Amino acid sequence: MAQIKIMSRYMKPFPKAPIPGTESIQPIQSYRQLVAEGRRQQHCVLSYHTRIMSGNYAVYRMLEPERATIGSYGCYILDQVKLHRNRTPSAETRELIRQWLMKEA
Repeated sequence: MAQIKIMSRYMKPFPKAPIPGTESIQPIQSYRQLVAEGRRQQHCVLSYHTRIMSGNYAVYRMLEPERATIGSYGCYILDQVKLHRNRTPSAETRELIRQWLMKEA
């Protein structure tokens, strides 16, 4: 019974992301998507699961100009942007993220 309870915790959809996505910036909306993002990007984004479920954190995948993972606290606090294996994004990627946040703020 305890194992079923634990598993059901991971099957629940994530709270709605505070910033709407775009064609190239998409909110991660489930545990399965979070696992896939961590595997694809080879970083520890899965460790943010509890924060996401509490509604205090949101994760997005960015598809272009670079494949990146974005983490934010609410609408206004960008926590991190990481590329594959936690590499640093380009100035172009950071600027597009800044524009996205400014548009939605």
